[in-house]
Amino acid sequence: MPPTLLIIFLLGVHKPYLLAFFTAFFHELGHLIACSGEGVNIVCVKLESFGISFVLKEEFFKSPGAEIKIALAGPLVNFLLAFIFLFFGEKGTFFATSNLFMGFFNLLPCLPLDGGRVLKALLCDSCGYLSGYKKALLVSRIISVLLVLLGVYLLFETGFNFSLIIIGAFLFFSLFGGKNHSMKYLLKEIYEYKEKERRLEKMKIRHIAVSKDFEVRKILDSLTLSGYHIFTVIEGGRVIKSFTEGELFEALIRKGTRLKISEI
Repeated sequence: MPPTLLIIFLLGVHKPYLLAFFTAFFHELGHLIACSGEGVNIVCVKLESFGISFVLKEEFFKSPGAEIKIALAGPLVNFLLAFIFLFFGEKGTFFATSNLFMGFFNLLPCLPLDGGRVLKALLCDSCGYLSGYKKALLVSRIISVLLVLLGVYLLFETGFNFSLIIIGAFLFFSLFGGKNHSMKYLLKEIYEYKEKERRLEKMKIRHIAVSKDFEVRKILDSLTLSGYHIFTVIEGGRVIKSFTEGELFEALIRKGTRLKISEI
């Protein structure tokens, strides 16, 4: 028996623990079923002390829409269970409340929660992977700080309730690796441009004007998934040269992100 479970049973809090365990279990099961439905490959499923976890084969989802469906599946299962157990009266109240809390809390637009994943997917779809991820990261940091501040206020008001401080701090520090993920999202942009070129005849062409001294990495934030981009270099009111999104990424692959337009 794992030490965590032994302590829980010795303290006599196994009943609420089991209810909380199954709340988390069914939440993750919802994600698992949605992954299967969206064709996302799962490497393994682990039974943990506080539910289940699973490892995905892909670093990224096939589309923002798939990520949204998978993210919302967990809270949806919680709300469904809460609705069912409300009919059990007093016996089902704790389990229903536990599911409602988990469902609503996970919908907060803060990474790595489900609501944060939905926000990231929507922003990535409209702004591009790199720009969308950066914006979702900023929103997540603001919300985590607000949770900590609210937790401090509640601690002063109640004298003992510090759970929000712990949750907010956990969310905030879990976002510190965000900068390290930015390169992964840049690589995803590169992958997407190759996919775009295969369906170029069906895509909307977007024209972006730049100067030759403009930094290439600043352009990346303006790229979107819904269009193919053509860049026009302008100097002194005259068009000097045009290049495509494909040529841009080929230069990035060869020379890195610290380029100026004149170096492409």
